[in-house]
Amino acid sequence: MRRLAMLRRERRALVDIGRKRKEAHEKLDHCRQLLRSMRLELVRFRAGGLNAQPTGLTMVTQQAQSVVREMSYLSDANAELNAL
Repeated sequence: MRRLAMLRRERRALVDIGRKRKEAHEKLDHCRQLLRSMRLELVRFRAGGLNAQPTGLTMVTQQAQSVVREMSYLSDANAELNAL
């Protein structure tokens, strides 16, 4: 009975780790997309020179802040997974 209970706990832990890994992967993909978008916005901003719209830079700044938050979440998830 003890072994069965232990195996069930381990199985639940593995399922939880798999779920967290999937979530981390999805967040990483989201960060990649944001970085690509930021890069394109920066290229447009540079190409526009002094006539560029400031709203593009604001959007890039907001995306950068979002990427930083996402990377923080990924770092925390990685620390949790390593602790197991």
